[in-house]
Amino acid sequence: MKDLKILKKEFYSNKNTIELAKSLLGKYLVRELDSTILIGKINEVEAYLHDDPAAHTYRGKTERTKAMFEEAGTVYLYFSYGVHWCFNISGNEVGVGEGILIRGIEPIVGINTMIRNRNKKDIKGLTDGPAKVTQAFQIDNKLYGHKIWEPPLYIAEEEDEILIPVLIKSSPRIGILKNADAMLRFYL
Repeated sequence: MKDLKILKKEFYSNKNTIELAKSLLGKYLVRELDSTILIGKINEVEAYLHDDPAAHTYRGKTERTKAMFEEAGTVYLYFSYGVHWCFNISGNEVGVGEGILIRGIEPIVGINTMIRNRNKKDIKGLTDGPAKVTQAFQIDNKLYGHKIWEPPLYIAEEEDEILIPVLIKSSPRIGILKNADAMLRFYL
């Protein structure tokens, strides 16, 4: 793997949420732990817009959702079904509650740690769902409001990335009831 550079704050601004969601595909999610670095290539995301009944921000800003109303690139975490964390990145200008759910990644570095974190025996199905990503990468509410361009959790690209067109597909989002047919799930 080539050297990685952290995507700067500017990467997240000047894009609408859908553009930002698509631009995250193929980038690397990096988690620095005490003695380990975990890296995975983002391969699946879902966008949630301010006028979307499925978005947590649809009814406005609350104590729970305030991170989604901050600058693009702010981490929003929520506890889903009282069981696991889901990891989102705010995706619009300050005051507009939109974001991107990181649904899946391809494990690249630190795979054995990810396997231990998930209490699995092997790599099969390791990070192919939003709760699996947060478990594998040890992402929880301590990172709520974190800026995704700063360690210990950030998104990076290869230092000398060659822009190769990638095939981005879209489909309805998964696991929601409201506005379920919206084509706002993007994947490689």
